[in-house]
Amino acid sequence: SNITLYCNITGEHTQLSWSTPTNSTERIINDSQSRILTLMNAKFTDTGSYVCTGENQAGAVSQTHEVVVFGKPEIISEDKPPFEFNVGKSITLPCRYVGNPTPSLSWTHNLVDSTEVVDIVDDNRRFVSEENDLIISSLIVNDNGVYLCNVSNEYGFETISYTLAIYGIPDAPSNLTSNTKSESADIRWNNDYQFMYTKPDYFNVEISTDNGTTFNEYMSQVPSNINMLQIENLIPNTEYIVRIFAINRAGKSQPSQHLTFTTSTTVPQLVFFNVTSADNGRSFLFQWELKFTGGSPVTSFDIIITSLNMDQVRLSPNITSNQFLYEGLEPNTQYFIQIEIQNDIGTNFDNVTMTTKRGPPSRPLKPAISDIQIHSVRMSFIIESVGSEAIDYYLVNISNGNREVLNQLRIESNHDFVLSSTPIDSNGQSVALLISPLDSNTEYSFSVSAGGTRGNGMFSEYSDNITTQDGNMIYYIIFAVIGGALCIIIAIAITALLICFIRNKRRKRTHTITTRLHLPNDFVFPSSSTCDNPDVIGKEEDTPTTSPLEIVKEDIPLTCHNNSINIPHHHQRTQSTSSNNSGHMIGHGTKRDLVSNLGDISDSAYGGSIEKVPNHVYAEIHGPRSNSKTWFSSPSINKMSYFDVDRLPPKVTNFATDV
Repeated sequence: SNITLYCNITGEHTQLSWSTPTNSTERIINDSQSRILTLMNAKFTDTGSYVCTGENQAGAVSQTHEVVVFGKPEIISEDKPPFEFNVGKSITLPCRYVGNPTPSLSWTHNLVDSTEVVDIVDDNRRFVSEENDLIISSLIVNDNGVYLCNVSNEYGFETISYTLAIYGIPDAPSNLTSNTKSESADIRWNNDYQFMYTKPDYFNVEISTDNGTTFNEYMSQVPSNINMLQIENLIPNTEYIVRIFAINRAGKSQPSQHLTFTTSTTVPQLVFFNVTSADNGRSFLFQWELKFTGGSPVTSFDIIITSLNMDQVRLSPNITSNQFLYEGLEPNTQYFIQIEIQNDIGTNFDNVTMTTKRGPPSRPLKPAISDIQIHSVRMSFIIESVGSEAIDYYLVNISNGNREVLNQLRIESNHDFVLSSTPIDSNGQSVALLISPLDSNTEYSFSVSAGGTRGNGMFSEYSDNITTQDGNMIYYIIFAVIGGALCIIIAIAITALLICFIRNKRRKRTHTITTRLHLPNDFVFPSSSTCDNPDVIGKEEDTPTTSPLEIVKEDIPLTCHNNSINIPHHHQRTQSTSSNNSGHMIGHGTKRDLVSNLGDISDSAYGGSIEKVPNHVYAEIHGPRSNSKTWFSSPSINKMSYFDVDRLPPKVTNFATDV
């Protein structure tokens, strides 16, 4: 309400003024002469002395008004939003007030979810301080609720309230059950939390594989509205222990009772299986990791590789090695790869399709070296696979006997040094290269690789060591040949000179052979018939062509008659010069007789006749006809010759030998 105070001081030329106990001047109103002071909306704090002072030339006087404000109490503490605390904390709830007459104070507690109001009585944990504040120590969950401070006097009352949210640690989850498989287990638990301030915000699930000695967190912050979880990635035929914690802002509950279960057995399984193609496109690197054996030992682990141009290959690497390198593949080729891993429970299958990278030719086989010359060799080798690209060049490491590379020779595939290149098998090649230049009389070894647009492949194994020919040897051979030839020429020249000397000494010119037709069987050359006198016997002809052996040969058709039997005979006339007047012919009979040495003939042989003339011998030999061949030998030339006696009409072959 409003309070009006009057100043009753009078006097001539008096000035009036007021002094008040409050600073709330905005609620004080004076009239124009300050004789009336109005206190608007009086408060308990306006209680006090209000003094009016009058002052003029004669002096000053004062008039005092004592003001006392009565009314219902007024709480001066500010309302606060709900308090949230965890159990175990301590709090102070203020309740400061003013009032006249002095009011009474009380605290009450309205429990959560209850209509019951409890007066707070001082005890060891809750009490009212001298300042009328409520102090609660070691909060418990039951301290949750609304706290009311009530202040009253005869004029009325006023209250202030506080809402407390005291969060307690949740109870441990209960009634855990499981439904297990080989690699997983479904876990369930009780989630019936009634009291809101002890309800969990989430659950943490922990698992143990060592009989509960140690636990690892499997999953954290499982939402509080869930009471089931599937635990995955378990190992078959393995015992596990699970425990669960309930957690809210107050803290973490005690662990639940342990739940023990054992997974079932199954087929083995890998964590992963990777296939990587090498850069050269000729190998696969297989890498894997065993996830579990399935609760039964692995009995087999196979990698099966197939392609359109390749028979099935079954590999059985050690599964614990975790990787395996398989070589001998073709670049830029698609392969189908199947994985089989087996135990007593069964077999697990998986497959993948992989294409090798584009790559250079394969590593050549060990080269073979041949045709070793002074400055070059021939190198032959086989490339089992030329790769995904054509061969553009060959690289040859020319090394010494200790495999130290002296030079590297690059030979283009169209170079003349490529002696041959022949396809073999499905994608192979047989190659021969000329390796030049090399040093003479030097030990070498060679290795080779082939290359194309994808680079060059691996170098082959080194060839066996070889040594090139000695370059000086050819000169030795040339000198030897020239020397031998000179010796032969000199010997021939000396022999020719001797022959010429003897011939000039023994006769003056070469004799001639005269052809005689139809000579009678009993014809005997007269003593006067010599080669130098062609008119004596028959018809003279030119000397026939001399053979390289200087044997002059001509045929004489001859009809021979035996005295008793008229059958053709073979006649042979042989003419030879001699150093005396005796015959020196070595005559050979038929092949059946092989050799018949006539020796020094002066009469007849085999029914023939012989006549001596100076420096000449004419011999006539005849006998029955046969189909065999007759052989002749010249003692001076020491060579063999033969003629055919199976020709008609019978002929006589003349041999004239210059001696």
